[in-house]
Amino acid sequence: MILGIDTSSDFSSVALVDETGVQALQVCRSLAGHQENLIPQIDSLFKSSSIDFSQIKALAIAVGPGSFTGLRIGIATAKSLAYIQNYPLIAISTLDALAANFVFPNFQICPMIDNKKGQVYTALYRFTKKGKLIRLSSDQAIEPGMFIKKIKNKTIFLGNGAVRFRNFIRKSFKRAVIIEHNMEPMLNAGHIATLALPLYREGKFADIFSLDPIYLAASGKNSAKLISHV
Repeated sequence: MILGIDTSSDFSSVALVDETGVQALQVCRSLAGHQENLIPQIDSLFKSSSIDFSQIKALAIAVGPGSFTGLRIGIATAKSLAYIQNYPLIAISTLDALAANFVFPNFQICPMIDNKKGQVYTALYRFTKKGKLIRLSSDQAIEPGMFIKKIKNKTIFLGNGAVRFRNFIRKSFKRAVIIEHNMEPMLNAGHIATLALPLYREGKFADIFSLDPIYLAASGKNSAKLISHV
């Protein structure tokens, strides 16, 4: 069983996931901030399920890109829990987790997260015929138009950034398919923990003491290295 935490947006979510799927999930819009809500939310998750802390094998945390303040709170909480409970810690990219939700082997996948500065956090992926997700680019913080210029093949765009800039994307790139999701958030801790399952089996764990949020400067340079790419 893996405990997942995601505080990369205005929503905080926590989940319990095993090989059979998501066993428990709580999503909360954090109007007062993640710092006040996250620990009570985790406590409520366990109380509302039949799962005990002793059943947890690892902790999965969203490390970004996303809301830097929210990510810092989530990562600090995950580090503390992992240290106290002696859990292995698994770092998951929000872009990886978004892309992994939509298995379309005949399309490229382009998750976009709105950074609220006229840009998006994004990367490009594709699936192999066997369903394995492969990265085609590094993470970038970039204006949608600049990134779209680099894309040649038919591509599925998703995430709140794709929804915000959907009209522009459709006009600029005729081979675009945009997934408009009516429910928020499109990404939650269940996705984070699910993506962590194979990394747990492979023993790919983050260092508790050195793990930091992924921060993307406007140039697209990444100041934090991902633990792994899917």
